[in-house]
Amino acid sequence: MFKTTKNQSTLFSIIKLILFAGVIFLLYYQIQSYDLSGTNPEVRNWFAIIIATLMVYPNIYCVFLIWKQSLKRSEIDYSKKQLIHSFFAGIVTGLLTPNMVGNFIGRVYYFDSKDRTVLTGLTLYGNHAHFVTSLMFGAVSLLFVDRAIWESYLAVLLWPLLLVILLGVLIYFFPEKIIPGSWTKWRINELREVLAKNKKMAFLFLWYTGIRFIIFSTQFFLVLIAFGVQAGPDLFFSIWLIYFITLSAPSLFLGKLGIKESISIFVLSGLGIDPLIVLVSSLYIWLLNTFSPALLGLIITRNRRVL
Repeated sequence: MFKTTKNQSTLFSIIKLILFAGVIFLLYYQIQSYDLSGTNPEVRNWFAIIIATLMVYPNIYCVFLIWKQSLKRSEIDYSKKQLIHSFFAGIVTGLLTPNMVGNFIGRVYYFDSKDRTVLTGLTLYGNHAHFVTSLMFGAVSLLFVDRAIWESYLAVLLWPLLLVILLGVLIYFFPEKIIPGSWTKWRINELREVLAKNKKMAFLFLWYTGIRFIIFSTQFFLVLIAFGVQAGPDLFFSIWLIYFITLSAPSLFLGKLGIKESISIFVLSGLGIDPLIVLVSSLYIWLLNTFSPALLGLIITRNRRVL
């Protein structure tokens, strides 16, 4: 027991060092990539900042509900402690893996090995729900953003985008068709059966991820307004486009830190928004929705004992 606790303490210390070093490096690189002189961002609407900050709770809660439903549909026995600790452990490991897909690593660690294949599959299925949602909102945003800015891109991307959406939706709603019934190794057949008999789960996950997409889009919208950016439908749809591109882009770790900032500056510069305001707003959203939950997860799961 002592050895296990010591190993866990060492692991979390390494994670903290990686987080710190990664944040410092990527922030420096991002700041050096743009000409940010001549601007002094000033908060002009503190009410908008406060509302955006408070919205971090429903944002994370939507992800929590997806994990809770995954456990419920898997029919695996779990305690409240397992539910909470595994959820926050998943946030931590997701932050340290490409495109945040490694959240299953932290989650399944809290369960028996015989249950890990099903839970891994359900976690990845929930991740795919986020991707499908971003595709749908992204497609809508392309229809409403300023055509003068995006008309050339639409001509090239429209049909590939529609094809990706179609494939994404088919894979999402018929995942059991993709998993061969002959695959019995690692209990994959159990995952296939769970997905096949829980069709309503697909719509429930899309409902949660849709609400969450609206929430974090609104957060970004409010923070930009707080720094004096003029509100309007173009701004809101441009934010949808930012998240669509960001969620589709590959990343290494740290929740796409640096990538989302670059995409945000690229997209919002078309609306004449100052790059420094965009950078500060995007980093604030990252601290709210990605870094702070991961930091809380480190605190909650630090002293975990083997169940």
